Amino acid sequence: MNKLWTTWLGFWSHTETGFSIAMVRISMGLTLFYTCASPYLSGVWEAIWVDQQFGGIRPYRRVPWFLELLGGATPQAVEWLLWIGIGSAIALIIGLFGRFSAFTGMLVMNTIAWHNPLATGGHDDLIANALWLLVFVPNDITLSVSSKINTGSWTSSTPISSVVRRLLLAQLIIMYTSTGWQKVSTHWVPFGELDALWYILQQPTWAWRDHTFLATWYPLTQFGTVGTWFFEVCAPLLWVGMLWEGTNRKQWYAPKWGIQLVQRISPRVVFACIGIPMHFGILLTMDVGPFSYAALSYYWTLYRTDTLGFSNPTTA
Repeated sequence: MNKLWTTWLGFWSHTETGFSIAMVRISMGLTLFYTCASPYLSGVWEAIWVDQQFGGIRPYRRVPWFLELLGGATPQAVEWLLWIGIGSAIALIIGLFGRFSAFTGMLVMNTIAWHNPLATGGHDDLIANALWLLVFVPNDITLSVSSKINTGSWTSSTPISSVVRRLLLAQLIIMYTSTGWQKVSTHWVPFGELDALWYILQQPTWAWRDHTFLATWYPLTQFGTVGTWFFEVCAPLLWVGMLWEGTNRKQWYAPKWGIQLVQRISPRVVFACIGIPMHFGILLTMDVGPFSYAALSYYWTLYRTDTLGFSNPTTA
């Protein structure tokens, strides 16, 4: 038991450079900018978040505390909320006031998500969760204006804790796993109809364009359906494979066959080679808001970095 506890403590005490976290910061900053700027520029923000008495489409008896602090569900307050989100996003992208920018961005995302549940989705929580975790690490230590001001260089190899990156990676795995199990139906699972993707691509609320031409390729949509489901429900295997891949594989009771398998086929590479094209496919065919942008931002956490680029990690 003591050995296991020591291994556990050692696992969470590792440090690395801030490259991966910086890339999450920049990617999430771009995602936050899109989330706040797109409804503002398109003009739909008033209809979605402003109270009916001021020109919105629905009345609000109560509003989140942060919006209440800004003045309630009025055009001026909602506009301020979006501008705070846009300002936080820009600060995250350039790497200025990293923790504070992540915190204010998280407040904006939670306010948006809680204010009108009919105009939100899981992607809002995915963004807010990432921004909240970025509060607990110096996310602007490299690839940032802050680094330029403090060190005279845009980059820095100053080590930071690996904990936040691992928690972000855990969030990605939990997201895939939970959505996979929510799809346990005849439309998704093997030996069922496997028609979920086909029907999604025929719904105007989801599809970018008319996909009736896929009728000729219906078996391909079935393969995409079952492939997506397997990828999501098997996501926890990534974490197991990463533990077996490290130098502490003996402490994690990795079997010989498991070690041989991850030495031949890197679980990180397999995960990225499936997940990244899947999200680009979603972006090209479906309108799911900033979901894929948010999810792809988490992929930077697949690797710990001991240099300013990806390295072959000795631990997860």
